[in-house]
Amino acid sequence: MKRIKKFFRQLSVDLHFLVPVTLIVFFLCLIIIIAKDKMVSDVESSFNRYMGYLKDTVFLSTYDSLKKGNMKVFEDILTQIGTYEQVKEFSLINKNGKVVYSTNKKFLKTKDPKAAEISKPLTEAGRDKITYYFPVVTVDYCTRCHRQWESGEINSVYRISLNNSSFVNLVNISSFSNKAIFIGGFIAVLLIYILYSYIKQLRFSEIISESEKKYRSLFENIMDVQFCINEKGELILISPSGVGLLNYRDKNEILYKNFSSKLLYDEQAYQDLVKKVYSEKEVYGYEMILKKKNGEPLIAEANMRLVEKGGEKIIEGIFRDITERKNNEKQLQLLASVFENTIESIMIVSSDGKIQKINQAFLDSTGYSEEEIVDFSPLEIQPFNENRRYLLKVAAEVRKNDRWKGEIWCRKKTGEIFPQWMSVSVLKDDSGNVMNYILLLHDITSLKKSEEELRHQATHDMLTGLPNRQLFEDRLKRAVAHHERYGGKFALLFIDLDNFKNINDTLGHKIGDLLLVKAGETLLECCRESDTVARLGGDEFTIILNDIEDENGIVAVTEKILKAVASAKKVGGHEVYTSASIGIAVYPADGRNSVSLIKNADMAMYKAKELGANDYYFYNSDLKVRLERKISLTTKLAKALEENDIKVYFQPLIDLKSGKITGAEALARWQTDTSRFIRPDEFIEAAEESGLIGTLGDHVLNKSCENLRKWHDAGFENLTMSVNLSVKQMNDQNLVTKTKNALKKYSLKPTDLVYEITENVAMKDFDATLALFKELSGLGVKISMDDFGTGYSSLAYLKQFPLNSIKIDKVFLQNIPENEKDNNLIKGIVWMAKSLGLNVVAEGVENKFQSEFLREIGCNGCQGYYYSRPLPEDEFFDYLKAVRRDE
Repeated sequence: MKRIKKFFRQLSVDLHFLVPVTLIVFFLCLIIIIAKDKMVSDVESSFNRYMGYLKDTVFLSTYDSLKKGNMKVFEDILTQIGTYEQVKEFSLINKNGKVVYSTNKKFLKTKDPKAAEISKPLTEAGRDKITYYFPVVTVDYCTRCHRQWESGEINSVYRISLNNSSFVNLVNISSFSNKAIFIGGFIAVLLIYILYSYIKQLRFSEIISESEKKYRSLFENIMDVQFCINEKGELILISPSGVGLLNYRDKNEILYKNFSSKLLYDEQAYQDLVKKVYSEKEVYGYEMILKKKNGEPLIAEANMRLVEKGGEKIIEGIFRDITERKNNEKQLQLLASVFENTIESIMIVSSDGKIQKINQAFLDSTGYSEEEIVDFSPLEIQPFNENRRYLLKVAAEVRKNDRWKGEIWCRKKTGEIFPQWMSVSVLKDDSGNVMNYILLLHDITSLKKSEEELRHQATHDMLTGLPNRQLFEDRLKRAVAHHERYGGKFALLFIDLDNFKNINDTLGHKIGDLLLVKAGETLLECCRESDTVARLGGDEFTIILNDIEDENGIVAVTEKILKAVASAKKVGGHEVYTSASIGIAVYPADGRNSVSLIKNADMAMYKAKELGANDYYFYNSDLKVRLERKISLTTKLAKALEENDIKVYFQPLIDLKSGKITGAEALARWQTDTSRFIRPDEFIEAAEESGLIGTLGDHVLNKSCENLRKWHDAGFENLTMSVNLSVKQMNDQNLVTKTKNALKKYSLKPTDLVYEITENVAMKDFDATLALFKELSGLGVKISMDDFGTGYSSLAYLKQFPLNSIKIDKVFLQNIPENEKDNNLIKGIVWMAKSLGLNVVAEGVENKFQSEFLREIGCNGCQGYYYSRPLPEDEFFDYLKAVRRDE
């Protein structure tokens, strides 16, 4: 009974679903019935049309047979109809009910009373057949011959019996179908409701399951830990969150264990807890220190009560970890201590702009008392009285961006003003409303002094105390602007100390620094106070001579400087001599801006050095033209290297004794678009000054090795390759590595390669050159001293180099053998080289006489136009093959 009531209660709840479903099924049934009735009507109409056709066919056949006096045709047609498909019987019955023809002989001449009584078509359903009666009305067929039948008498009846498997009883099935459809609809509604109830039950089960999971999850993950302690002092319940909080793996490690020994640090703490709970029954906010598995403390706050279960007293409760809160409280205490004891001034302002609290540092720095500051606006107190308008702007900025930092001036009670760096930040609540403004102030008086010192250091040279490049350029711009407005001239002197590097390297950097200081003092003594003496860096100085009348005044000051600098100076116990090279540019003739003046004075200074140092030179336009050409040449050279326009030519080296080719010297050649060759010394100098010499040198080395490999493969295995090194290449830390890589790439022996270095290059830095020569020699590469006799090397240094050969410069061959002095000089060089175990090669041989002379005095080899000019790689290869054919 309860289940029935429950079902109907549930049903009443589900009516909101059942009613619309029932209505939908009802209307679907009506639609099906209407469609079915239409279908039945169509079937019945079709069947009636068929029977009408059958009736017409039979009658017309009968009429035609009687007319012709041939009943056999009539009988054949009737027989065909009776035996057609599913027809069990076909009979012709007269109007009295007598069967005059039948496809079933047993019905022949029998009487069918139904046929005698019918006036319209009749259907009779049997168990295994359906019988149809169709009366034949004479008015339909015989009025043309038998006028007496125009009234429409029934002439005869057709009786047709069909199998039930062929046709159905349309009337009965129509009635039955309507009932079946509604019963089916009811069953469908019932099934839908059952399915709905099942799905709803599943969903309800899922909700229950989910709710249980959430409750279980809540129990397992809630931060507050549930626990119970029995009378024995054992922990009998603890939520999973407590297990994790105490760092245990699972609850079995602590359940039914003594609470005091497992989770507390001592028995007394447990006794105090039990005593309090037992006496007060309920305890709230009880603080206790629990012990984690690893021994770390956990500060907990517990709510507990004493309950009785099964006759046993149990302490049940919850606790939460308040370790962080306690630490935060300590942190707040620490911050409060910092607030009071920090040397930074701190001010806390309320949201309405009133000062709530200040620390002691602010009072100490300003000399005011707390009563003179607290409860006032920062705009009203005396320390900020000087900044009222400024503070209004600061307040607007803080309201806009929630922070501000900047410099502010503060007044002490004594009236002294001092700078402070103030930082303002905003403290807001969770809703975004302003709670307080925090002002931090730091006294930056000492910082200001340091800034002044740093500013001076930033604009003055640390060593000499003179203005540095930054201050010099600023003063130069000011001088340009002043003379542009008021007219007049001024001169810029660019000064470089001569021989300073040698002094610095020989006597040490300390002596070099003292010399620079002395030079700065000397320059200051030679100039007026209105002039500017600056040090740009290294041994470069500049002087701005303001308001000069003419060139004579510049010359007078310049010569005075040269004389003063060139005088001997006692520096660090050493008496040193130096001089200066000075370039001069005059405003406005030599430049109307600072950049042009510096550039032009610098060019003039280099020209003065070229003149032999200890001299001065006034800038002129020719210097600019040469500089622009050098810049243009550098740009074109970079493009030429990029597009592989620098070609490597080769000049053969001849063994004077055998007359055979022993090798070749690689020479870089640059032919422009206009087919003009640019002099090697010109573009190599540009490459060295621009830093492109490394790229150029790598190109020549690889091209040389590539061609030497080709010559060796062609059968010229004994040929060597000589490659020139510049001073910049010798300073390349990767030269030895590049050499190894090139030799390895083209499968060459180190002895196949000869590096040629001029005397002057080798002697620029003797120690570095010696180290490089030893490393290359150790590798197996041969070293040759090029242009021998034109440099300044001493035999003492020369004999230390691991040289394989020397090359006599062509300047010595120009007058031989006619000039006896040149002849003797070359003989001396050959003899000296032989005594040192070196081969001697002469370059620049232009005739047979020179060649014969060199062979007679024992010179090993030579090169020059007499044998061949430098050739492109293809032509040189052809030259080698031609020489071999001639041999």
